[in-house]
Amino acid sequence: MTTTLLKLIALVSMFIDHTGQFIPDTPEYFRWIGRLAIPIFIYCVVLGYKHTSNRKKYMLRLYFSGVGMAFINLGINIAYSHTGVIITNNFFATLFVIVLVIYLLDKRQVKLYVYFILWQLISTILCVLFSEIIVINFQADHLFYGAY
Repeated sequence: MTTTLLKLIALVSMFIDHTGQFIPDTPEYFRWIGRLAIPIFIYCVVLGYKHTSNRKKYMLRLYFSGVGMAFINLGINIAYSHTGVIITNNFFATLFVIVLVIYLLDKRQVKLYVYFILWQLISTILCVLFSEIIVINFQADHLFYGAY
């Protein structure tokens, strides 16, 4: 079985999963079928990392794909904000982190491990702080404007 066939199986599986996610009253097993896509994509990304000629470019492509998908998700969430549904389907960021960890393990430098752990801690703290600030501001605005 070629990686192209594996990717096609993963794409079909992901399509079925997203159909089950976004179309109401679809059978629950659509979501189960979709769970096949993630391990297949991870396997293909690891193979791609192993066989690529320029690993840094490979990681940059994954990174920019993740950033691009984040902007697409943001645009969709803004366009459909009136529905109250938030879409967070961005697996490229996870694939990038997987490849980054493999890259760090290949390099075997303690300094890089420390940078990675600090990056994870700082980004987690910033995400929590920003989400709390947004929630507090939303609640304050809601209370303030709700009083009139």
